[in-house]
Amino acid sequence: MSMAKLDCIVCGARGHEITINNLPMLICDSCGLFWRASFDLPENFYETREFETEKRGKIEARYANSIGRIETLRRYADVNNLCDVGCGEGIFLKALNDLGYKNVFGLEPSLEARDFAVLNNLKIVAGGIENLSESFFTKNDVHTVTIFHVVEHLKDPYASLKLIYDNLGKGDKLAIETPDMDSYALKKSNYKNELINPEHLHYFNKTNLKKLLEKSGFTVIASGNRDFNEKNMSIRESLSRLGFINVSPDKKDSGAKYGEASLGVKDGNDSIFRTIVRRTLSSVVGFLGRGNYLWIVAQK
Repeated sequence: MSMAKLDCIVCGARGHEITINNLPMLICDSCGLFWRASFDLPENFYETREFETEKRGKIEARYANSIGRIETLRRYADVNNLCDVGCGEGIFLKALNDLGYKNVFGLEPSLEARDFAVLNNLKIVAGGIENLSESFFTKNDVHTVTIFHVVEHLKDPYASLKLIYDNLGKGDKLAIETPDMDSYALKKSNYKNELINPEHLHYFNKTNLKKLLEKSGFTVIASGNRDFNEKNMSIRESLSRLGFINVSPDKKDSGAKYGEASLGVKDGNDSIFRTIVRRTLSSVVGFLGRGNYLWIVAQK
C-alpha cells in the first residue's frame, strides 16, 4: 500500500479528506479532482486480472460500444496506425480490423487478455504505458494513442500523459475516455455509483482533465460525453438519466470493474415497440449530454 500525495496533480492545491462510496479520498477544492487516499492495489494486479471473455452478450455489447467510439474518434484523428494502451481483450481492435483500418494494435499487461486476443488474430504487445518510448512509436509507425478507461487507474496520471506526449511525433493524437465526476448520474446518486470503486485511483471532470493534458504539453482539440453502448441503453437506465425514476446502484449489473458498465441492455427478447422506445430514449440521453463518461482528443 502507498499513501497518495496530499497535493493535487493538476493545480498543486492541497486536498482535503472526504469519503465517497465508502472509499477514503482527497478532493481538490480548486479544480475538483478526486483521488484515493491510498493506492492499495497489488503491483501485479493488472497482470493477473480476469476478463469475462465467454459471455456472448457482454462481448457483443462491448463490440457495439467500440463501434461508437470509432464513430466519434475518426472525426478528429486518423484511426490507422493506432496503439490502444490497456486494450483488455482487444474488442476495440477487432472492431477497427473489421472496419478495414490498418496497423492497429494493443498494449496490455493482462496475460489472460492477451491469450484471448491471440485466438482472435489480434496484435497485442505485453506491457503498459511505462513501456512506451519514441523508438516504440517510430518502430510501429504509431500516430494515434488511445487510453480508454486507463487514466483513472494510474498512480501518476501526469507522469504517464507527459511520457506519451514526449514520445509522440508532432501532430500525433491522444484520445482518452474516463468516468466523468460531473456526470448527471454520479451527482444524482451522490457518487454512490459502481464507477466509484477501489480500482479507480483518480476521478476527473472535463475541466481538470483538460488542464492536466495542457500541463503535459497537449493541445485539446475536441471533447464530449458518451456512455457504454450509448445507443442501446435499457429503458430503465434512460429514464433514470432523464430524472424520471431512481435506480439503486446495487440493482445494476455492473461491468464497470473494467471501465464499461453493463446497463441492462436486452438483445433478442424485446418487442419492436420496446426496441424503438429504448433507442429513442437512449438518443435523448445522448442529446442532453448525460453520459457517464467524458472523452477528450488532444494533439501534440
